[in-house]
Amino acid sequence: MPVSIDNVDPWWHEKMLMILILNMGPMRKRQLFDRLTSEQKKRKVLGEEGQTHSRRNYARWVRIREDQQVIVEHEGTLELTKIGAWIVKSRLATFFDRDDFINLVCDNCAKPGDLVLLKPLRGISEMNAKGRLFMDLQCPRCHNYISRMPISEVLSEEKFIQFYNKALRELYGIIKGQLVPVK
Repeated sequence: MPVSIDNVDPWWHEKMLMILILNMGPMRKRQLFDRLTSEQKKRKVLGEEGQTHSRRNYARWVRIREDQQVIVEHEGTLELTKIGAWIVKSRLATFFDRDDFINLVCDNCAKPGDLVLLKPLRGISEMNAKGRLFMDLQCPRCHNYISRMPISEVLSEEKFIQFYNKALRELYGIIKGQLVPVK
């Protein structure tokens, strides 16, 4: 879900950093973990320099990214999927917006090679006191219903739906799956 993060360096947090590194080409897990550590040590985050996360944390993010169909592992080598390449290379919105968009993958019925995205339900949204948009979503295939999912700190319901539909149009030619626009 699109969220504007003005002062976050995507080259620090492994969630985004691993996509940017794998965009340079496939690599072994150990090689990726070494590169993650090296890149994180170079940056100053929240006033601290040289801070890195553990290899266990890196492995957790690899699993999450595999579940999101952003990266895939073949015989110990990790590489970006077509969705991962889309996050890095598309010009739609920002890198962070596209990365957050992948959180809409249905956990119940999406499988590798068969992406199913939760569809925002028009008119069932609210803004909290801090201005964050929450929306209800439903899977068009299994009808899994998510109530009050945090979507954006900067977009209105209408702007998010426009972003969602544009993202789907870009993804139609890239991946297979059930991608249903909001009308």
